[in-house]
Amino acid sequence: IETMDAEVLRPVSFFIWNAGDFEYRPLDLAEKLESMFTINMHAPTRILQSFVKRKKELHSPFHLITISSVAAWKARADMAAYSGTKAYQAQFSRALSLELERDIPGSKVTIALPAGIKTRLFPADIDISGFMEPAAVAEVIWKEALAQEKACDWFNVLLVDGKVKVSREHFAPELAYDRLPMYNPGSSK
Repeated sequence: IETMDAEVLRPVSFFIWNAGDFEYRPLDLAEKLESMFTINMHAPTRILQSFVKRKKELHSPFHLITISSVAAWKARADMAAYSGTKAYQAQFSRALSLELERDIPGSKVTIALPAGIKTRLFPADIDISGFMEPAAVAEVIWKEALAQEKACDWFNVLLVDGKVKVSREHFAPELAYDRLPMYNPGSSK
């Protein structure tokens, strides 16, 4: 990014932050903390730092789309480190939106906080059949981002009556998969 030709970087209009590494286990048994911190926070922050610096020099607005998680605000056992990284991601993006609005007028930030998505990040013994399909989540987030008029917007993405929907409530009540099973130290996972 730092050495990229200005004529290549100037027209880049979107930056999508969808980093995610996950370990579902109690903090004292966690083995992937450094990986989660690097993938979910440190590396994207450094990349964004370089990107923002160059876009600022070029007076070239862009749209940051941050895909965090409801774990950013919804406390769950065995997800403390992951939840912390997702809270960082969401709050970092909210604060950055103020800088972008001031320093690179015309820039926007969209922060999506989806509930459970069918990915291989969850252990095999967790039933994710009631989680959302990744393509449906991506479609909803993209639609919201393209329609966004204000400098910063954030919302939950939830499965409601079998459909992926946007919610701007501060919490996601009665999620079908809200009570994940506790980590089982005897499990092979």
